[in-house]
Amino acid sequence: IICPREKFTFQKYRSARDEQASSSAQREELHRDNNNEDNPGELSSCDTTTHVPFVGENSYGFDNKTNCHLSYDGSTSMLSIKEQDTEEHIIHVNSHDTSANFHLSNLKNCTVTLKTICGSLKIKNNENCVIYCGPVSGPVFVEHCTNCTIVAASRQLRIHDSTNVHFIIFVASGPIIEDCSQTYFSRLYI
Repeated sequence: IICPREKFTFQKYRSARDEQASSSAQREELHRDNNNEDNPGELSSCDTTTHVPFVGENSYGFDNKTNCHLSYDGSTSMLSIKEQDTEEHIIHVNSHDTSANFHLSNLKNCTVTLKTICGSLKIKNNENCVIYCGPVSGPVFVEHCTNCTIVAASRQLRIHDSTNVHFIIFVASGPIIEDCSQTYFSRLYI
């Protein structure tokens, strides 16, 4: 007897999930390597590990932040983190990859601005956030979000287990919606 998997996920998201399981160890290793300028593709110097965003192979993201303004500017490859009542931290990523995958997880009361073309965007476990994203050439995957507003243009939109989320979107195909309540949609005019 062949049984289906408990829940479908794309292969690249499964590998990203496995990467995130070891992301705290990776962050510590990245922080130790930050002062080594001969290491392309890694973050350049940053003096505090609490402000190092998630960085994996061909993927970037923000994780476990509260009351922040987070941004990524693809033209300058700069990640910016502005926490409430603190100075802004700007981190240069030595990459001009326009097909990078972004992961935004465990954010609370944050505003996120991604000024770049993304390969894919995964938004998971966020609460009271506003997310502005440039064009996404692949899917936008939203899971376990509450009281959020998401502005994006993408090829595909997948929404799972989310409540009271407002989407201002332009999507090439119809959205896939599973186990959601109070989802609202507006058209993004491009």
